[in-house]
Order: sequence, then structure tokens, then C-alpha cells
Amino acid sequence: MDKNDLLNTDFEITDLISWRNIDGEILILDTSINESAHELNEIGSFIFLEISQGAKLLQIRETLVDTYRDQFDREQIEKDFQQYIEDLIKMKLLVPKK
Repeated sequence: MDKNDLLNTDFEITDLISWRNIDGEILILDTSINESAHELNEIGSFIFLEISQGAKLLQIRETLVDTYRDQFDREQIEKDFQQYIEDLIKMKLLVPKK
């Protein structure tokens, strides 16, 4: 998916999974799609929670850029963010809003 298309699409967490927030980290139980479990790191959990609360991808990305600009350059943050979102889409954990 083109970067601009990706950022301008509203996504939501699929309702085919169960997930829990445990001390700030997300545990996903994906028994109906990929029959697997996923434990997200701090940044992955932040992104997942923001999406679950209806935040726009562009807004989430800009928050990450602001938060981590002293540690990483903007281009790397944007690239990693896009790859992470594409991975969630490929795993069918993230779907376009209906």
C-alpha cells in the first residue's frame, strides 16, 4: 500500500482476536486467524492501543516522531512505522474501518 494511502485510511483492530493490556504491553490471542499469540513491545503496544482508541495513523506517527526524535531520525521512524502497520495488516490484525 502506498504510504499516503496507508496514512489516510482509517483502521481498526479486527474483532476476530482477543487482546489484553498487561502492565502497558499488549498480548494478542489470535486463535481464529493465524492460531498464534503475539506479545507487543512498548512502542508496538502504544501504536496498537492508539488504533484501538480510534487515533489516525498520521497522528500516531507524528507522536512517535516527537517522542523519539532525539534517538532516531524522522525517516527511520516513518519507515519503521509503515513497516509495522503493513505487518499488522498482513497478519489480518488490523483492518480498514467499515
